[in-house]
Amino acid sequence: MWDGGAVDASRAPEPVTVVDNTRVGITVLCAFGVAWTLILIPLSALSTPLAVVATGIAVLWAGVLWAVARGRDFAQADAAVGSELSAAQRRRVFVITNLAQAVIFSVAISICIATGRIGWVPLIAALVVGLHFLPLARVFAESIFGVAGLVLAVLGGTGLVLALMGAVTVEVAVAITAVAAAITLLTAATVLLARYGTREAMPAQPPAVS
Repeated sequence: MWDGGAVDASRAPEPVTVVDNTRVGITVLCAFGVAWTLILIPLSALSTPLAVVATGIAVLWAGVLWAVARGRDFAQADAAVGSELSAAQRRRVFVITNLAQAVIFSVAISICIATGRIGWVPLIAALVVGLHFLPLARVFAESIFGVAGLVLAVLGGTGLVLALMGAVTVEVAVAITAVAAAITLLTAATVLLARYGTREAMPAQPPAVS
């Protein structure tokens, strides 16, 4: 549930409009949920037919969520934020957290490429992305972010440890992590849609009389 804003009705003659960033968030979660299944084909231990089936299921799930979200209204999502921080402060934390995630992930990818361990990238990605969700869960007071973050971090961290110990191959670790990560992200999107997407659009408020 990311911050949105409203046009100041006292200054604009048009009806109040709200940027449905929760809908955008659902779309992003769906996109990355599908992306996790796409890495199954080149980097995991799953056979190509199974990887294609997993991707197809993810695409269908994400497509249904996206289609339903288009017809829902999320105007009340921001009002439901229980954080004491202002909208501007929440946006600042969101930007800083994602910039930190991008920097850490870029460094990790560079190290993997330099050491010839490109197959480790999905495991590191799960760990970094999971950790990035944790501050967002606190800032937005959204429990599903915390749950998703913990699951992803545990998946990535456990996969890395087991692969380093030789308990499983990197390909097996990636297969498990990718499937579970896709399910986690698509479930998070489903929860957000069910929690904040109302079936009928809220009526536009008339301009305020000054």
